[in-house]
Amino acid sequence: MQTQPHSQVLSIRVAKFARLFIFSSFALLVVFVTLFNLVSPANAQSSPSGVSPSTHILQNRADRDQRLEDRNQLLYGGSPSTNAADTNATSTTVVPSGSSVSEATAGTNAAPPNAPSAQGAENSQVMPPSAMTSNPSAMETEFNTLVEASEHDLPMKAISKTQAIARALSQNYDIQVKSYDVEAAQALIRQAHGPFDPVFNAEGSYEDIRDPQNTQDFIATGGTPSQILSGDPRIFVENNGHYKLALDGKIPTGMTYEFKTQMDMLSNTLDRTSPLSLFTPEYQTFTGVTVDQPFLRGFGTDVNESEIRAAIVNKMISRYDLEDQMLGTVSQVLQSFNQLTYLTAELQAKREDKDLGLKLVQDRMKSLERGQISSRELNRAESSLAEIIEDYTKAQNEVINQQTILQSLISNQPTDVGQFTYLPISTLKAPELHASVEDLIGEALSHRPKYLEARSKVEEQDIKLVYAENQKYPQLDLKGTYGVNGLSATFGNSYYRETIPQGPQWTVGVLFSIPIGNNEAGGKYDEVKARKQQAVLAMKQIELNTDLVVRKLVATIHSNESRLAAMRIFAKTARESFDQEQTRLEKGLSSDLDVLKYRRDYTEAQARELAALADLNNAFVQLQEVTGTLLDQVHVSIIK
Repeated sequence: MQTQPHSQVLSIRVAKFARLFIFSSFALLVVFVTLFNLVSPANAQSSPSGVSPSTHILQNRADRDQRLEDRNQLLYGGSPSTNAADTNATSTTVVPSGSSVSEATAGTNAAPPNAPSAQGAENSQVMPPSAMTSNPSAMETEFNTLVEASEHDLPMKAISKTQAIARALSQNYDIQVKSYDVEAAQALIRQAHGPFDPVFNAEGSYEDIRDPQNTQDFIATGGTPSQILSGDPRIFVENNGHYKLALDGKIPTGMTYEFKTQMDMLSNTLDRTSPLSLFTPEYQTFTGVTVDQPFLRGFGTDVNESEIRAAIVNKMISRYDLEDQMLGTVSQVLQSFNQLTYLTAELQAKREDKDLGLKLVQDRMKSLERGQISSRELNRAESSLAEIIEDYTKAQNEVINQQTILQSLISNQPTDVGQFTYLPISTLKAPELHASVEDLIGEALSHRPKYLEARSKVEEQDIKLVYAENQKYPQLDLKGTYGVNGLSATFGNSYYRETIPQGPQWTVGVLFSIPIGNNEAGGKYDEVKARKQQAVLAMKQIELNTDLVVRKLVATIHSNESRLAAMRIFAKTARESFDQEQTRLEKGLSSDLDVLKYRRDYTEAQARELAALADLNNAFVQLQEVTGTLLDQVHVSIIK
């Protein structure tokens, strides 16, 4: 067995020792670098002025809790600064913290919810960097761009639900058009009474007739032979006056009547020249009444008053149409108002997130100036701020869109759009449904204007059908006249002789008439009968639709109630997570950027909870619209 030389063994041992020394040194270096990074100021989450991490986002935890509590009251039933009365309950003005708007100042300019407060404006001032490791001008410009991207607000006007409904009902053109339909229908009722109005007639005429007589007329009027021998025809002269006063009309049974007195003054050649003439001139009078009563076609009040009854029903149809238009308008206003309340509250919350994001970026810019953090940490904060501002501007756009919808409903001035926005004075509460589906359907069929209008149209066709059927009958009328005559030298004496009576007279007659084929009346009857069937089917369709819509809305309400319960749990857990992360920050176990992330999650959870609450309220509004009770709920009625 060979042995290695002593020098070779020594070289091997030295080489092993060198490798061990190098490996140990490298390991120690790694450990040292790691420990140095953990305690290095560049990685410490401290504020620029040496403030501890526990106060980096909010200087005082009590202040933070108060701000969150104020916002919760603002979103769900109260205001830290202002309470305004609404229709049925105390309403809350959704305004930024520290501002105050009441219903008494509705319509006046108010600070917008996304306008920075005095403190926020102070915090959002960009401090010019003096010792940045990157390009200071570029960073400042970029930060200013982010700030300017979120500042473009319009003046605000506070408005309550009651005011919004009142403006919609007074300025909405569709409602105004429908209201004139009701006035026109009332005028048609008056017009339908026209055929039963008595008519007074007065007539008068005077005639001068000069008639050359033939032999027969000459002899008949007392001509003498000596007058014939002259060879010229005698001119018979008449100077007569005819006068008549009458009152005629019609009664609902179909009978027509005429009360009249007729006066004739007769003066002619005969009574002026004949020795046998009684009076010169002669005054002849007649006073009497004439009646005509149908017994088949045109008989009965149902037939003769059909136009009046149809006009009354037509007015009810116009009224139901107006009520339906008002229901739809009020429903749209309330749904838009609820949606705007939710969106405005969401915008307010995201404005607070934006203010915190701006504060965070400003603090990190100052930390970068002092060399306490790297530009990478500042970039992370600016990236988060950019996302927050994106969410904020999206919320702004949703508010603007909803504002436009509400303005189109309550204002007929297009110049209002884009000039200001409405600040809703509102509190969203969770309504409860107590009635059963069957009760709601019955209520809808008793009060829903659309269904009542369809039922009235069937009634209108029934009235027309009765009249059309009567017109198919033959005409059978009983006619009669009774009066007295008088003749004397004066009108007064002639009327006196009527009272004796001097010359009574009467007439009785029958008129029978039937058209061969009777196509006109039969065709009209068939048309009206078909129209009635149309109206019945339309009514049944609306009845079916009402049933389906009520059931659908009840299911939607139950679904939204479950959704709201889930979102409340979601918001509660998000709040707890935010509080826990805030506690971790105070203990130095978290960063201000992580706390801001949890704050955004909590804001989003609250927004989703409020969205579910708004959808629940809107489902109730739709249900009240379908059941026809919405106007009663908001205390609106139509003047009869």
